[in-house]
Amino acid sequence: MVEADSPTASVDGGAGASLATLVGSGTIDDPYQIANATDLQRVAADPTANYTLTGAVDAGETATWNGGAGFDPIGTRTTPFTGTFDGAGHTISGLTIARDSANFVGVFGVIAADGEVRDVTLAAVSVDGGSETGSLAGESAGIVTGVTVSGSVTGANQVGGLVGSVGPNGTVSASSATGTVSGAGITGGLVGWNDGTVQGSSTDSTVTSERTVTGGLVGRNDGTITGATARGVVKSPERTGGLVGENRGTVRDSTTDVTVDPPFSITPLPIRGPGDTTGGLVGRNIGAVTNSTANGTVYATKRSGGLVGWNWGGTVTESTATVTIRGVALSVGEGEIGGLVGRNERGSVTDSTATVTMTTVDLTLTAFTSGVGGLVGTNYEGTLRNVSASGSVTVADRIVRTGGLVGESIRGTITDATASANVTGDGEVGGLLGYGFDTTVTNSSASGDVVGGENVGGLIGQHDRSAAGNTTVIADSSATGTVTASERAAGGLVGWTAVPVVRSSAAGAVAGTSRVGGLVGVAASSSKSGVAFNGSLSDTFATGPVSGDERVGGLVGLVSPDARVVNGTASGSASGVTDVGGLAGVSFGTVLSATATGAVTGESAVGGLVGRIGSSPGRTATVADAVARGDVTGTTTVGGLVGQVESGGGSVTLSTVAAAGRVDGGDATGGLLGRTDGGTISVAEATGAVSGATNVGGFVGANRNGAVRNASATGAVTGEQFVGGFVGVNRNGAVRNASATGAVTGEQFVGGFAGVNQGPSDASLVDTYARGAVVGTSEVGGLVGFNNGEVITSYATGAVTGSQNVGGLVGIEDSSTTTDAYWDVETTGQPASAGGTGLTTAQMTGLAARENLVGFVIPEPWLLTDGYPVLGWQSPGPFHAVTIDSTTSPVVEGERLDVVVTVTNYGQTGTQELRLIDAGFSNTVRDTRDVTLDTGETATITVAWTPEVGNAGEGALTVSSDNHSESVDVAVTEPSGGGGTLDDGDGAGNPADGDSAGSDTGGTDAGSDDDGANGGTGDGSGDTTNDGASRGGGGGGGGSGGSSQSAPPADSETSSAPTANLTVENAKLLSGTITAGESVELEVTVSNRGAQTDQFTFVLAANGTTLTEETVAVATNTTQTIPLEITVEEPGTYMLTLNGEPVGDLLVTPGSAESAPPADPTEETVSSPSESSDSVDDPVSTADSDSSPDETPSTVPGNDAEVISEPSGLASESGFFLLVGLLAVLLFAGVSAWWRRSN
Repeated sequence: MVEADSPTASVDGGAGASLATLVGSGTIDDPYQIANATDLQRVAADPTANYTLTGAVDAGETATWNGGAGFDPIGTRTTPFTGTFDGAGHTISGLTIARDSANFVGVFGVIAADGEVRDVTLAAVSVDGGSETGSLAGESAGIVTGVTVSGSVTGANQVGGLVGSVGPNGTVSASSATGTVSGAGITGGLVGWNDGTVQGSSTDSTVTSERTVTGGLVGRNDGTITGATARGVVKSPERTGGLVGENRGTVRDSTTDVTVDPPFSITPLPIRGPGDTTGGLVGRNIGAVTNSTANGTVYATKRSGGLVGWNWGGTVTESTATVTIRGVALSVGEGEIGGLVGRNERGSVTDSTATVTMTTVDLTLTAFTSGVGGLVGTNYEGTLRNVSASGSVTVADRIVRTGGLVGESIRGTITDATASANVTGDGEVGGLLGYGFDTTVTNSSASGDVVGGENVGGLIGQHDRSAAGNTTVIADSSATGTVTASERAAGGLVGWTAVPVVRSSAAGAVAGTSRVGGLVGVAASSSKSGVAFNGSLSDTFATGPVSGDERVGGLVGLVSPDARVVNGTASGSASGVTDVGGLAGVSFGTVLSATATGAVTGESAVGGLVGRIGSSPGRTATVADAVARGDVTGTTTVGGLVGQVESGGGSVTLSTVAAAGRVDGGDATGGLLGRTDGGTISVAEATGAVSGATNVGGFVGANRNGAVRNASATGAVTGEQFVGGFVGVNRNGAVRNASATGAVTGEQFVGGFAGVNQGPSDASLVDTYARGAVVGTSEVGGLVGFNNGEVITSYATGAVTGSQNVGGLVGIEDSSTTTDAYWDVETTGQPASAGGTGLTTAQMTGLAARENLVGFVIPEPWLLTDGYPVLGWQSPGPFHAVTIDSTTSPVVEGERLDVVVTVTNYGQTGTQELRLIDAGFSNTVRDTRDVTLDTGETATITVAWTPEVGNAGEGALTVSSDNHSESVDVAVTEPSGGGGTLDDGDGAGNPADGDSAGSDTGGTDAGSDDDGANGGTGDGSGDTTNDGASRGGGGGGGGSGGSSQSAPPADSETSSAPTANLTVENAKLLSGTITAGESVELEVTVSNRGAQTDQFTFVLAANGTTLTEETVAVATNTTQTIPLEITVEEPGTYMLTLNGEPVGDLLVTPGSAESAPPADPTEETVSSPSESSDSVDDPVSTADSDSSPDETPSTVPGNDAEVISEPSGLASESGFFLLVGLLAVLLFAGVSAWWRRSN
């Protein structure tokens, strides 16, 4: 054998080599000990044994071995290394292998699944081989752990700084490689091709490949990589990654940090792939990348990403890239550059972020477009969810689609995404997405400044769709920041959209040239596919100022015929030259429930809401439920809501619209509309002041062929010629149900409603009025300055001032028709007019207007007010006219007096209070009713008053509503009194209507007709009735006549009869027999069928003697049951009556043998039945004179059959007690009558 250090030496490490000189037995417990390079080469003699290093090995001599081929790899495919090699932490340095024509090249050629190499360092190695070449092993299916290598490795394919290829069962862990690695094919800084597991390992190398699949750690990964790190430089033409060139397995918890700045010709080189697919972590991913990070610089090529160049059906989750992307000159069709992923094709990127600094990418593309984005360059049928990008993105070619998050997305989904980046591009530039096609974007946002050429948006540059993309939508998204476009289609959210935008907003200034909107520049059919716009811009708003040249809107620049703006709001100012609107510059579509509040400035076709509305043949443009509140300034065709209306071959409809801002213009200036050419306008109002030069109107400046209905203008109007409070010039237009109330000032052709009404056969003003003051020089009218059309059922009331051809209604007319039109000669100050009829203010206001304004249909379309009539749609409130039909006069004090009234509503449907006032008596409101009537409805209502004592006389009753009243004279008489005759003092009085005569002799006395008291003296009894008529009581012997009783008002405490509205349905005595001293209950059921709550007074009597009175209130249309309870102390039989009507008999039995003392006749309990306060009847009829005092019975009046016996031992005293009781009753009755009169 030749010496090993000879340049031509050969070291035999084959089967014939002797291991006898090695210390150890080669077992796991007694491995062979390797002390030098020669010992290392001898390992090949037994690849199944176990080995360990005893110290550092200098293998520099291997460079001269084997004729310069160097070290001979240990193990082959047929005899792989299956033992263990423990480096024990020692280093082998200077080892050289130069076998570029051989495969499986490394210290170990092939390590089998049973083999293991650990804890060794290879330093300053130089390995050159063919395929499957690595410094440690060409191929390993075993375990490699704790191995560190440095030096250079060169090979053909599957070349790795540590291992050329790792098999399915192989593992590489806790290992690292530094230096340079070069290959012709699949090349990795640590492993060329991994089909096993690489964990906890790292590289810091310059890795290059001549062709494809190159990674800073692994060239191609079909296995698992976890916890790995790569630093350095990676370069190859295709599929180049800072960690992995192509991943078909799993990469998890791994990081790259490749930050090398200079371009290609200067070393060291950055990650660079001049051909295809370059990523800061992975070149192309078909597997899964999770929780991984890329840092550094990526030189942009086709499909280049800060993390992944091309995610092809793979997944990227919880990963981050913080990179600088530098531009290169690319050829046709290249691009797709992203801060995280270059191209995401049918893959998913979730929960990931990119922080990117993208310098100018100068892409010289001439045939194909491509995407450049802060996160993803192109998203093709892929999913992006919960992702974000920040930094800056800059591209300098108009074919490139540039986005702060995504450059372009084709049939993809973007959800919960954010971009915080300044974006600069040329064509299709967006703060989030440059260009979308059949892509849904939801719950996403962008912030930052966006600058581009055309189709530039704060969120999306252009969003397109195919015929099949009907579900594509932009929803719940927002953009903040400035948007600037050098050409057309700029929007705060989207530059150009052919898909719906819902619940989204934009805040920030937007500037462009044409089709510029605070939210959307253009909402129209696809400019690329030609497919019509689908859906609406709904629930959207924009707040920033918007500026441009033409078609400039606070929300949308251009609304196409198929587009709808629903519930949109713009609050920023809008400025431009032509077609400028606070909400939309031009609309050919539909605008619903929209609001614009910003100031609008332009030259022509300038409107507070829409600059110009137009329609194409067979189509309808619509604005409804919309309002503009900003001030509007322009030169011509300037309107508070719309600058210009053009019907074209279709139609234009505006309904339920309003404008409130001030409008300043030149020609064709109006508070709502500048100029109309056709169209239908209804339910509209303009309230702002208007100033202009010619064709100036409070509502519309110039109306040509337009139909206006249910409209009003209230602002002051100032102009020079053709100036009107409502319309400057109405040329062949039809205006109906409209009003103008603002002051009008002009020079010639000035009218309170219209400056000029022109078109004998077509121009018409029907059901219109003007109330504002009118000042002009010539052709000045309260309603129309110059009339060459029709004026029908209209009026004017404002002061009119002029010098020539001045009229209260019309200044001058020519071939016109004026029918049923009027002016107020008092308020206008004009006694004459070129048409119409002059009336006084009194004749034209209130209810009088219905009679005097002949031809006016009242109610509807005209309604009455306390002033002049107004139009029904103006909701003036109800107007109730009152007509008294009849009364029940005359009545006696205490009787109810009914007034029957007809109420007619000549106003708006509503409720008013109807009041009855006793104007000719005490001028007090006596009754009220709430009356609800529809417009034109009539109702008959009864109101009532019950005069009290002292109200007698004649006077007026007034019935009034809030608008009208009418009076009628009525009479109230006093109740008549009664006269009585006295007999001998023993007879009972006989009651009669009006007066009573005593039946016994004893003298006569005239009864009083005031209250019936003192109808006579004697012992006779009077009669009290409750029928509303007064009847005096006759007196006998020593008694007093009965006091009269009439029906008092319902609220009188002494009323004994219900009002006409109340009816007693039932009165029920709950028990017919009780014991003296017990109580009995009476249930009374009463119903109120009247129109208001009324009161009912119950008077309960026993044998004609009042026991109790009670007053209750009964609500309208209700039935109420009231319990009454009395206690009877004296035994006997009693006939009970309720308000004079029999209820039943009550038997009271003695409670004990003891006699009770006489009862107080004023008590409500019945001991000896007593008189009521209103009637004095003798409670006792004495027996014939032959009876002794002890035998004299005491009988209850009206119940002669029943006898109440006096208590035993007190018969001789009954007369005395009876006299005392009678005197007490008389005193009580007198006091009661005096109290009623006094109160």
